[in-house]
Amino acid sequence: MSKSIAEKLSEYTDSDYLPMHMPGHKRNIFDFPYLAPLGGKLDITEIYGFDNLNHPSGIFEESERIASELWGAEHSFYSVNGSSGAILASVRAVLLGKKLPKVLLSRASHKSVYNAVELCGARAGYLTPELSSFAFPLSITPDDVERELRENPDTSLVIITSPTYEGVISDVRSIATVCHRYGVPLMVDSAHGAHLGLFGVFDESPVTCGAEITVQSLHKTLPSLTQTAVVHVCGDLVDFETLAEQMRVFQSSSPSYLLSSSIDGAVRILENHGKRLLADWKYELDSIWERLHGLKKLHLFDADDGAFALDRSKLVISTENAAMSGTELAEILRDKYRIEVEMASMSYITAMSGIGDTHDTLSRFADAVKEIDRDTETAKRTDVLSFPIRIPKYVMSASDERMYEAEMISLDMAEGRISASYVYAYPPGIPLIVPGELIDRDLLDVISKMKRSGINVYSCGKDHVKVIK
Repeated sequence: MSKSIAEKLSEYTDSDYLPMHMPGHKRNIFDFPYLAPLGGKLDITEIYGFDNLNHPSGIFEESERIASELWGAEHSFYSVNGSSGAILASVRAVLLGKKLPKVLLSRASHKSVYNAVELCGARAGYLTPELSSFAFPLSITPDDVERELRENPDTSLVIITSPTYEGVISDVRSIATVCHRYGVPLMVDSAHGAHLGLFGVFDESPVTCGAEITVQSLHKTLPSLTQTAVVHVCGDLVDFETLAEQMRVFQSSSPSYLLSSSIDGAVRILENHGKRLLADWKYELDSIWERLHGLKKLHLFDADDGAFALDRSKLVISTENAAMSGTELAEILRDKYRIEVEMASMSYITAMSGIGDTHDTLSRFADAVKEIDRDTETAKRTDVLSFPIRIPKYVMSASDERMYEAEMISLDMAEGRISASYVYAYPPGIPLIVPGELIDRDLLDVISKMKRSGINVYSCGKDHVKVIK
């Protein structure tokens, strides 16, 4: 096998080549010492022998081929603009040239999906998953997809999220079968599921379950730098060349070699040692799950709580029967145990594990949770906040809304106005309201509760929202 990009970069920077090219720091980490820990010595541009990520014909082409074989795709594209950029490119590749296309998507989709639909001038139809007892969205069902496609035969694309932020997996194989019966491609936002399907250690990947497009963030669970992702393409309902072209549109023309070499490094280490690394991670996770199933006041979310299947790399713990909120549990873990979790909501926390976790790191988390569970009081909470998965009144499409003049007003004054911006909690980045929808009192009450509990809610300004005049 050829050398990895990181190995080639290291050899090149140790050579006597004079860099009369970008970047401007010239790999001079002595005069600019802050660049040393950031890998500045390895930072180059597209020079002879290092291929071009946007037009791969050498080492990147080889690496993407390895990735497609690993995950079982027909073709794979690397993204240094994260899953968000890959989603924008993928949606546009499918909808390009279609007049007023319609997209069927989960209402619990990430905001990047909504952005893509809006940028393509598409009309959105929604799949509304049921809520778990923890108050977050469960699986999308094949029956729901079937019903919506039967009622909307002009649909050009179906988009679902699997696994979700909380690890909920949908029946992608059955959903794909339904989509294909109507001749509609299925795209799966699997940003949190890059580890799925590899060597049969975890659950199946959407790639091998019939999805035409699967977008995965490598950095979320695998050993790659933040902002790295991959798009897998299968079947004949999506044109590879069109997607490649759109990747060049939504990705920098000077993609970072530090980021792209981390993708290549992750792919190559998975090819050579992935089965062992994933099996070791899964073994430790199984042990932690067994320990946390003994909680008394806190509760670990499991597939028995209503999901089709569950990605067990996510550890979602409810505080509904404990004398604390999810945000308070996160504060205790942070302040007392020096553990930072991925997300805290009013009624639960989400702790994410990754391939870099070890027996010691996972045990430290489990020990802390069990100690908190032992020391806290039992208290049935009555202020559990349900995720507002209901759809506000639709007035106009997000793209149509852009034709109207807008103004910024206080959220307190926004009842009855048409939103001209997205309002979302981050994490997980799922919109509470979409441009073109009516802001009602129920939504404002939800936002107020979220803010009081310490959840970050974002719009166009602090405590303000953009609305149509």
